[in-house]
Amino acid sequence: HYSRDLCAMLVTGFETLQRLGELTWPDSKRLQSYRHVPMRHTVAVTPSSATYILPHQKNHALATGNQVLVQRRVQTGLDPLGLFLQFLAARDTRFVHRPELWITGEGGVPMRRWFLTRLRAFFPDKAVSGHSLRAGGATALAASGVAPDLIR
Repeated sequence: HYSRDLCAMLVTGFETLQRLGELTWPDSKRLQSYRHVPMRHTVAVTPSSATYILPHQKNHALATGNQVLVQRRVQTGLDPLGLFLQFLAARDTRFVHRPELWITGEGGVPMRRWFLTRLRAFFPDKAVSGHSLRAGGATALAASGVAPDLIR
C-alpha cells in the first residue's frame, strides 16, 4: 500500500509545487496541528481535475488556505490526476471515516520520517530530498516554457 500512497504524494507534490510540510506531519508531536492538515471533505473532482484546500497557510493573505489543483496530463505517460484518484479510491475504501486527505496504508497521517524513508527506497541519492518536490516541479515548469510569474 505505501508505494501507492507515496507515489500519489510524490507526483501530486511535484505537480502542484507543494512543500513536504504540506503533505506530511512533522515528526515532533509538539509541532503537529490539525490546522495544517488537508481534509478529505475539501476535495472536489471533475473529469479533468481535482482540487483540495491546504488549510491555514501563513503566506495566504487571510490565513484561510490555498486551493491545490491536480490536472489530468496523459501526454506525459504519467497522469497526476489518475494517480491522485487511484489513491483517493483506495483511501476511501479503507478509511472512509477518517477526515484527513493524506492517509498512509496503516491509517495514519503521513509523518515526515515516513515519507523520507520511503523516498530513499526509490531515490537513494542523498541529493534528492523532500524539498526536491517543489524545486523539481518549478524547474520542470520553467523548462517547459511556463512564464516565471505563473510559477508559485
